[in-house]
Amino acid sequence: MRAFFGTLFNWLVEAFDSFFELMVWNLLWLVFTLLVVTAPPASAALYYATNRLAHGQRANWRDFFTGLRQHFWLGWRWGLLNLVIIFVLLSNYIFYGSFEGGWVSWVQGVFLALIFLWLLLQIFTFPLLLEQQDQRLRTALRNSLVFYVKRPGFCLGVGLTSLVLIILSTTLLVPAWVVITASLCAYLANRAALHLIEELDARSTPPDEPRAPA
Repeated sequence: MRAFFGTLFNWLVEAFDSFFELMVWNLLWLVFTLLVVTAPPASAALYYATNRLAHGQRANWRDFFTGLRQHFWLGWRWGLLNLVIIFVLLSNYIFYGSFEGGWVSWVQGVFLALIFLWLLLQIFTFPLLLEQQDQRLRTALRNSLVFYVKRPGFCLGVGLTSLVLIILSTTLLVPAWVVITASLCAYLANRAALHLIEELDARSTPPDEPRAPA
């Protein structure tokens, strides 16, 4: 637990060093999200831009538009998949709520749990799409699930940290949504994904064999 918070603190310090870039990307993300039609590609662009920071590369406001252009359709594929899955799960939750009986709350609880689990998977899905040569959503979802199976505590810690940031921004620090919340969550997701990739890759490589280049 101490190691996790130490790692998280270091990532937040790194993010503070790039506060201006994160703020600009957050503002751009908000504008394009409010346009609705460009909302999924805007999230893809935000992940792309913060991914460059997570890799320690120089980045600026132009990277957002580079990501928007390069991953426009990938962002839409990812966004549509999320819309369909969430719609189906919420529809079932509402449908079973129309019945009466003690079993109803259990069934609804199952669908709420599935929504929660799906959202947890999405923390790493797009960061993995950016790292994979195979940009199929199925592969990214599978690899995201592998993260949770291999390092459940770490992954849940990242998810809960993002949730705390979102709750604080929604209830206490509303302007933070405009300034940095989305870009900071995207940066943490990218940073965590890279950390897990390196860690799992190191575990799977025998000590006497060199690691394959990324």
